[in-house]
Amino acid sequence: MNKNPRTHVVTALACCLLLAALPAASVADASLRILIPAYGNPCCGTGFTMWEQLIDDVLVMGDDLQIILNPNSGPGGPLIDPNYIGPSGEGPLVDLRDNGGFVIAYVRTDFARLTLADVQTDIDHYYTPSYWRGAGIQIDGIFFDEVSNDLANVGYYETLRDYVRGYDPSARVVGNPGTAFVNNPSGQTTFTISDYADMADTLVTFEVDADLYVNGYTPPSWLDTRPAESFGNIVYDLPSASQMVSAMSLAIRRKARYVYITDDVLINPYDALPSYWAEQLEAARGLVFADGFESGGTDLWMPAEGGR
Repeated sequence: MNKNPRTHVVTALACCLLLAALPAASVADASLRILIPAYGNPCCGTGFTMWEQLIDDVLVMGDDLQIILNPNSGPGGPLIDPNYIGPSGEGPLVDLRDNGGFVIAYVRTDFARLTLADVQTDIDHYYTPSYWRGAGIQIDGIFFDEVSNDLANVGYYETLRDYVRGYDPSARVVGNPGTAFVNNPSGQTTFTISDYADMADTLVTFEVDADLYVNGYTPPSWLDTRPAESFGNIVYDLPSASQMVSAMSLAIRRKARYVYITDDVLINPYDALPSYWAEQLEAARGLVFADGFESGGTDLWMPAEGGR
């Protein structure tokens, strides 16, 4: 059960009208999207509860709920963990896809220290039919974790992005440097910040605890040159539903369409759904971007007419 009353969400949504009293005609058809690291194993405990809930929620959210599949810090070998898909081709991942779940698969890069061949082998597993134990699963894209923010490594990630697109030209490629700050210690001139931003469809420009997100983070100005579709923010250790909605408003102001906020904590803050999960989905469906979403200008937010 959720611990926080829905009235907190209603109050927060009402407050946002003061921030963005824009006419309905200016609203772009683009809501916040939840990008959830679903790292709980569906075998048991909180992982079982997480996957059962996600199977139901994708029926309502569609691709506004995007699920990062991470069987074992990557594919975990040539066959998926049987807790996701069993030997007969059944399991929670199959049920999720049958309900229309949007799934992007986790691949680790160790900040460009892993060889391209090793990373490509992990990608190969996800695009090999036998990996899915005959269930016919097709993923929607790849989530690259531990992404280097050194401009000298842009070519590495361009190669991986193009490798994924070789399998599926429409695949969604998400990169997670966990920061919006770009380094260039070698002083190289081959790659620019624009190249860095283009090496994935979406970059996660923040993945740290809530205190730093709320009180200690000022996004660099280069984010203002890109549309919010290009960015995501992931925040953990945020205790209440009312704080969650306020943090979602910050994410929009900070140019992030893809958001996930949880009250879960380290070591693994992604092995259970937050206590305010239902409120987070409600807020995501009730808030849309307005003014400048497509152009990359300043994004404001307001309730969608009638929800989505």
